[in-house]
Amino acid sequence: MSFELDELTGNESPEEIEALLDRIEADELEIDNDADVSNGQSATGKPTADNSEVSAASQDEPETSEIAVQSGIAAKDGEHIIFDVLERERETNKQLQQQLDEFKSRESQWSDDQRLLELRNQQLESLGVDPADLPENFNVTEEQLNELAEDYPEIGKMIRHLYARVDQFESRQPHEPAPPSNPVADAIEENSDLRAWQQEGGAQWNKALDIDDELRADPNWSQRPLNERFAEVARRVKDQKQSEAKAQQETAEAQDPSDDLPASPSEVGQTTTHQLSPKDRLATADETDIQSMFSGMTDAQIEALLSEFDT
Repeated sequence: MSFELDELTGNESPEEIEALLDRIEADELEIDNDADVSNGQSATGKPTADNSEVSAASQDEPETSEIAVQSGIAAKDGEHIIFDVLERERETNKQLQQQLDEFKSRESQWSDDQRLLELRNQQLESLGVDPADLPENFNVTEEQLNELAEDYPEIGKMIRHLYARVDQFESRQPHEPAPPSNPVADAIEENSDLRAWQQEGGAQWNKALDIDDELRADPNWSQRPLNERFAEVARRVKDQKQSEAKAQQETAEAQDPSDDLPASPSEVGQTTTHQLSPKDRLATADETDIQSMFSGMTDAQIEALLSEFDT
Protein backbone atom coordinates (compact mmCIF):
# COMPACT_ATOMS: atom_id res chain seq x y z
CA MET A 1 0.00 0.00 0.00
CA SER A 2 1.50 3.36 -1.01
CA PHE A 3 0.23 6.95 -0.77
CA GLU A 4 0.95 9.58 -3.41
CA LEU A 5 1.52 12.84 -1.50
CA ASP A 6 2.62 15.65 -3.81
CA GLU A 7 3.17 17.98 -0.90
CA LEU A 8 5.73 15.65 0.77
CA THR A 9 9.35 16.89 0.33
CA GLY A 10 11.26 15.02 3.07
CA ASN A 11 11.86 18.19 5.17
CA GLU A 12 8.61 18.16 7.15
CA SER A 13 8.45 19.27 10.77
CA PRO A 14 7.57 16.81 13.56
CA GLU A 15 3.99 18.14 13.64
CA GLU A 16 3.56 17.53 9.92
CA ILE A 17 4.99 14.02 10.28
CA GLU A 18 2.51 13.20 13.06
CA ALA A 19 -0.37 14.45 10.91
CA LEU A 20 0.86 12.25 8.05
CA LEU A 21 0.98 9.20 10.33
CA ASP A 22 -2.56 9.86 11.49
CA ARG A 23 -3.73 9.97 7.88
CA ILE A 24 -1.96 6.68 7.15
CA GLU A 25 -3.63 4.99 10.13
CA ALA A 26 -7.04 6.32 9.05
CA ASP A 27 -6.55 4.96 5.51
CA GLU A 28 -5.56 1.56 6.91
CA LEU A 29 -8.74 1.46 9.02
CA GLU A 30 -10.88 2.26 5.95
CA ILE A 31 -9.21 -0.52 3.96
CA ASP A 32 -9.83 -3.01 6.78
CA ASN A 33 -13.53 -2.03 6.94
CA ASP A 34 -13.89 -2.44 3.17
CA ALA A 35 -12.34 -5.89 3.40
CA ASP A 36 -14.80 -6.91 6.12
CA VAL A 37 -17.77 -5.74 4.04
CA SER A 38 -16.49 -7.65 0.99
CA ASN A 39 -16.12 -10.85 3.02
CA GLY A 40 -19.67 -10.44 4.34
CA GLN A 41 -21.11 -10.16 0.86
CA SER A 42 -19.37 -13.34 -0.22
CA ALA A 43 -20.80 -15.19 2.77
CA THR A 44 -24.43 -14.28 1.81
CA GLY A 45 -24.09 -16.16 -1.49
CA LYS A 46 -24.32 -13.20 -3.83
CA PRO A 47 -22.81 -13.67 -7.27
CA THR A 48 -19.07 -13.15 -7.26
CA ALA A 49 -16.27 -13.65 -9.72
CA ASP A 50 -14.80 -16.99 -10.57
CA ASN A 51 -13.51 -18.85 -7.50
CA SER A 52 -10.07 -19.31 -8.96
CA GLU A 53 -9.80 -15.61 -9.77
CA VAL A 54 -11.08 -14.62 -6.32
CA SER A 55 -8.65 -16.92 -4.57
CA ALA A 56 -5.78 -15.65 -6.68
CA ALA A 57 -6.74 -12.04 -5.97
CA SER A 58 -7.06 -12.76 -2.25
CA GLN A 59 -3.60 -14.32 -2.25
CA ASP A 60 -2.06 -11.40 -4.12
CA GLU A 61 -3.54 -8.65 -1.95
CA PRO A 62 -1.43 -9.26 1.22
CA GLU A 63 1.78 -9.50 -0.82
CA THR A 64 1.01 -6.24 -2.62
CA SER A 65 0.26 -4.56 0.70
CA GLU A 66 3.50 -5.75 2.28
CA ILE A 67 5.58 -4.61 -0.69
CA ALA A 68 3.97 -1.18 -0.61
CA VAL A 69 4.66 -0.75 3.09
CA GLN A 70 8.26 -1.82 2.70
CA SER A 71 8.88 0.49 -0.27
CA GLY A 72 7.62 3.49 1.65
CA ILE A 73 5.60 6.55 0.71
CA ALA A 74 6.24 8.06 -2.70
CA ALA A 75 7.22 11.72 -2.28
CA LYS A 76 7.03 14.56 -4.77
CA ASP A 77 10.78 14.60 -5.39
CA GLY A 78 10.94 10.82 -5.91
CA GLU A 79 12.46 10.08 -2.49
CA HIS A 80 10.85 7.72 0.06
CA ILE A 81 10.28 8.01 3.79
CA ILE A 82 9.93 4.61 5.42
CA PHE A 83 7.15 4.21 7.95
CA ASP A 84 9.59 2.98 10.59
CA VAL A 85 11.70 6.11 10.14
CA LEU A 86 8.66 8.28 10.77
CA GLU A 87 7.83 6.28 13.87
CA ARG A 88 11.35 6.61 15.26
CA GLU A 89 11.37 10.33 14.49
CA ARG A 90 8.13 10.85 16.34
CA GLU A 91 9.32 8.81 19.33
CA THR A 92 12.64 10.69 19.45
CA ASN A 93 10.91 14.06 19.34
CA LYS A 94 8.62 12.95 22.12
CA GLN A 95 11.54 11.93 24.34
CA LEU A 96 13.42 15.15 23.62
CA GLN A 97 10.36 17.20 24.49
CA GLN A 98 10.00 15.34 27.78
CA GLN A 99 13.65 15.96 28.64
CA LEU A 100 13.31 19.63 27.75
CA ASP A 101 10.26 20.02 29.99
CA GLU A 102 12.11 18.28 32.82
CA PHE A 103 15.13 20.55 32.46
CA LYS A 104 12.92 23.63 32.45
CA SER A 105 11.24 22.55 35.67
CA ARG A 106 14.63 21.86 37.27
CA GLU A 107 16.01 25.20 36.08
CA SER A 108 13.37 27.02 38.06
CA GLN A 109 14.26 25.02 41.18
CA TRP A 110 17.98 25.63 40.65
CA SER A 111 17.39 29.36 40.36
CA ASP A 112 15.46 29.41 43.63
CA ASP A 113 18.18 27.39 45.39
CA GLN A 114 20.87 29.75 44.13
CA ARG A 115 19.02 32.82 45.37
CA LEU A 116 18.42 31.16 48.74
CA LEU A 117 22.10 30.27 49.04
CA GLU A 118 23.19 33.84 48.27
CA LEU A 119 20.73 35.19 50.83
CA ARG A 120 22.04 32.89 53.55
CA ASN A 121 25.64 33.81 52.75
CA GLN A 122 24.76 37.48 53.12
CA GLN A 123 23.11 36.77 56.47
CA LEU A 124 26.20 34.92 57.71
CA GLU A 125 28.50 37.72 56.59
CA SER A 126 26.32 40.30 58.35
CA LEU A 127 26.74 38.28 61.56
CA GLY A 128 30.51 38.16 61.10
CA VAL A 129 30.60 34.49 60.16
CA ASP A 130 32.58 33.45 57.09
CA PRO A 131 30.78 30.77 55.06
CA ALA A 132 32.66 27.48 55.20
CA ASP A 133 34.12 25.97 52.06
CA LEU A 134 33.60 22.42 50.88
CA PRO A 135 35.60 19.84 52.85
CA GLU A 136 37.46 18.65 49.76
CA ASN A 137 38.68 22.21 49.15
CA PHE A 138 40.16 22.56 52.64
CA ASN A 139 43.96 22.36 52.76
CA VAL A 140 46.00 21.99 55.93
CA THR A 141 49.18 24.07 55.91
CA GLU A 142 52.50 22.98 57.36
CA GLU A 143 52.16 25.52 60.16
CA GLN A 144 48.78 24.11 61.16
CA LEU A 145 50.25 20.60 61.23
CA ASN A 146 53.09 21.78 63.45
CA GLU A 147 50.69 23.49 65.87
CA LEU A 148 48.52 20.38 65.97
CA ALA A 149 51.56 18.18 66.64
CA GLU A 150 52.61 20.42 69.53
CA ASP A 151 49.18 20.42 71.16
CA TYR A 152 48.26 16.81 70.34
CA PRO A 153 51.39 14.82 69.47
CA GLU A 154 49.63 11.52 68.78
CA ILE A 155 46.89 13.05 66.62
CA GLY A 156 49.41 15.20 64.75
CA LYS A 157 51.51 12.12 64.01
CA MET A 158 48.51 10.23 62.63
CA ILE A 159 47.42 13.16 60.45
CA ARG A 160 50.92 13.49 59.00
CA HIS A 161 50.86 9.78 58.23
CA LEU A 162 47.50 10.11 56.47
CA TYR A 163 48.74 13.08 54.42
CA ALA A 164 51.81 11.12 53.35
CA ARG A 165 49.66 8.18 52.25
CA VAL A 166 47.35 10.46 50.25
CA ASP A 167 50.29 12.14 48.51
CA GLN A 168 51.76 8.73 47.69
CA PHE A 169 48.44 7.53 46.28
CA GLU A 170 47.98 10.66 44.14
CA SER A 171 51.51 10.37 42.77
CA ARG A 172 50.68 6.87 41.47
CA GLN A 173 47.66 8.09 39.54
CA PRO A 174 48.29 8.03 35.77
CA HIS A 175 48.78 11.51 34.43
CA GLU A 176 47.18 12.64 31.23
CA PRO A 177 49.58 12.15 28.35
CA ALA A 178 51.09 15.33 27.05
CA PRO A 179 50.14 16.29 23.52
CA PRO A 180 52.55 14.84 20.97
CA SER A 181 55.28 17.27 20.07
CA ASN A 182 56.35 18.16 16.56
CA PRO A 183 60.13 17.70 16.26
CA VAL A 184 60.34 19.81 13.11
CA ALA A 185 58.41 22.71 14.64
CA ASP A 186 60.49 22.49 17.82
CA ALA A 187 63.74 22.56 15.86
CA ILE A 188 62.59 25.58 13.84
CA GLU A 189 61.58 27.35 17.06
CA GLU A 190 65.07 26.83 18.47
CA ASN A 191 66.71 28.37 15.38
CA SER A 192 66.21 32.14 15.55
CA ASP A 193 66.98 32.70 11.85
CA LEU A 194 64.54 30.06 10.60
CA ARG A 195 61.89 31.21 13.05
CA ALA A 196 62.15 34.81 11.78
CA TRP A 197 62.10 33.76 8.13
CA GLN A 198 59.08 31.54 8.71
CA GLN A 199 57.17 34.41 10.30
CA GLU A 200 58.05 36.73 7.41
CA GLY A 201 57.28 34.08 4.79
CA GLY A 202 59.39 35.80 2.12
CA ALA A 203 62.16 34.80 -0.25
CA GLN A 204 64.51 33.77 2.57
CA TRP A 205 62.03 31.19 3.87
CA ASN A 206 61.52 29.79 0.37
CA LYS A 207 65.28 29.47 -0.04
CA ALA A 208 65.48 27.69 3.31
CA LEU A 209 62.85 25.18 2.20
CA ASP A 210 64.68 24.51 -1.06
CA ILE A 211 68.02 24.02 0.70
CA ASP A 212 66.44 21.73 3.29
CA ASP A 213 65.00 19.57 0.50
CA GLU A 214 68.49 19.28 -0.98
CA LEU A 215 69.98 18.29 2.39
CA ARG A 216 67.32 15.66 3.00
CA ALA A 217 68.18 14.08 -0.34
CA ASP A 218 71.89 14.19 0.52
CA PRO A 219 73.02 10.98 2.30
CA ASN A 220 75.55 13.00 4.29
CA TRP A 221 72.79 15.10 5.86
CA SER A 222 69.64 12.99 5.77
CA GLN A 223 70.52 11.06 8.95
CA ARG A 224 71.81 13.99 10.98
CA PRO A 225 69.80 15.62 13.79
CA LEU A 226 67.27 18.26 12.84
CA ASN A 227 69.03 20.99 14.81
CA GLU A 228 72.29 20.37 12.98
CA ARG A 229 70.63 20.21 9.57
CA PHE A 230 68.61 23.38 10.17
CA ALA A 231 71.74 25.20 11.30
CA GLU A 232 73.36 24.27 7.98
CA VAL A 233 70.26 25.50 6.14
CA ALA A 234 70.47 28.88 7.88
CA ARG A 235 74.19 29.16 7.13
CA ARG A 236 73.73 28.44 3.43
CA VAL A 237 70.88 30.92 3.14
CA LYS A 238 73.06 33.62 4.67
CA ASP A 239 75.93 32.75 2.33
CA GLN A 240 73.65 33.02 -0.68
CA LYS A 241 72.36 36.35 0.56
CA GLN A 242 75.89 37.73 0.95
CA SER A 243 76.92 36.41 -2.48
CA GLU A 244 73.92 38.05 -4.11
CA ALA A 245 74.61 41.37 -2.37
CA LYS A 246 78.26 41.28 -3.47
CA ALA A 247 77.31 40.49 -7.06
CA GLN A 248 74.84 43.37 -7.12
CA GLN A 249 77.50 45.73 -5.80
CA GLU A 250 80.02 44.64 -8.42
CA THR A 251 77.42 45.07 -11.16
CA ALA A 252 76.62 48.58 -9.96
CA GLU A 253 80.29 49.52 -9.85
CA ALA A 254 80.85 48.17 -13.36
CA GLN A 255 78.05 50.34 -14.68
CA ASP A 256 79.59 53.60 -13.21
CA PRO A 257 81.82 55.73 -15.52
CA SER A 258 85.52 54.96 -15.04
CA ASP A 259 86.75 58.55 -15.47
CA ASP A 260 86.25 60.98 -12.63
CA LEU A 261 84.48 64.21 -13.22
CA PRO A 262 86.76 67.25 -13.56
CA ALA A 263 87.50 69.12 -10.38
CA SER A 264 86.38 72.44 -11.89
CA PRO A 265 84.42 73.60 -14.94
CA SER A 266 87.62 75.07 -16.38
CA GLU A 267 89.01 71.56 -16.79
CA VAL A 268 86.12 70.43 -18.98
CA GLY A 269 87.34 69.76 -22.52
CA GLN A 270 90.97 69.21 -21.57
CA THR A 271 92.47 66.06 -23.04
CA THR A 272 95.23 65.69 -20.50
CA THR A 273 95.13 62.39 -18.65
CA HIS A 274 97.21 63.41 -15.62
CA GLN A 275 95.65 64.81 -12.47
CA LEU A 276 96.42 68.51 -11.82
CA SER A 277 97.96 69.44 -8.51
CA PRO A 278 96.03 71.71 -6.11
CA LYS A 279 98.50 74.53 -6.89
CA ASP A 280 97.88 74.24 -10.65
CA ARG A 281 94.12 74.02 -10.13
CA LEU A 282 94.20 77.13 -7.95
CA ALA A 283 96.30 79.01 -10.49
CA THR A 284 93.85 78.35 -13.32
CA ALA A 285 90.65 78.67 -11.28
CA ASP A 286 88.35 81.64 -11.19
CA GLU A 287 86.80 83.17 -8.09
CA THR A 288 83.93 80.68 -7.94
CA ASP A 289 86.24 77.67 -8.27
CA ILE A 290 88.57 79.07 -5.61
CA GLN A 291 85.71 79.44 -3.15
CA SER A 292 84.62 75.89 -3.95
CA MET A 293 88.12 74.55 -3.32
CA PHE A 294 88.59 76.44 -0.06
CA SER A 295 85.18 75.37 1.27
CA GLY A 296 86.40 71.78 1.48
CA MET A 297 89.77 72.58 3.12
CA THR A 298 90.86 73.45 6.62
CA ASP A 299 92.68 76.67 7.51
CA ALA A 300 95.98 74.80 7.76
CA GLN A 301 95.50 73.28 4.31
CA ILE A 302 94.68 76.69 2.86
CA GLU A 303 97.81 78.26 4.43
CA ALA A 304 99.97 75.42 3.12
CA LEU A 305 98.53 75.80 -0.38
CA LEU A 306 99.09 79.56 -0.44
CA SER A 307 102.62 79.17 0.87
CA GLU A 308 103.49 77.20 -2.27
CA PHE A 309 103.10 80.39 -4.31
CA ASP A 310 105.72 82.19 -2.14
CA THR A 311 108.46 79.73 -3.02
